[in-house]
Amino acid sequence: MKLTSKQIKGLKPREKRYQITDEGGLALRVQPSGVKSWVLRIPQSGRVLDLTLGHWPEISSDVYSSIYKVGLNTVQPTSLRILVLIRAY
Repeated sequence: MKLTSKQIKGLKPREKRYQITDEGGLALRVQPSGVKSWVLRIPQSGRVLDLTLGHWPEISSDVYSSIYKVGLNTVQPTSLRILVLIRAY
């Protein structure tokens, strides 16, 4: 599911942290404080590694869309984080 800015603004904090995920391994994590962070969930050796890419709205849903289009299976996590940081500035 591709999240829009309007949908993200509507996500309210809860008592415990929660996240909205899509099929590509990207997720938006919402903290009890209201902070929203993009997270890449990478399956590795039977566990899931969560790589925080940055906070919303500093990293917008447009950058998220670009990551989604690239195809997460073809990009190494370190390279992906660099891509996100470059696109954010």
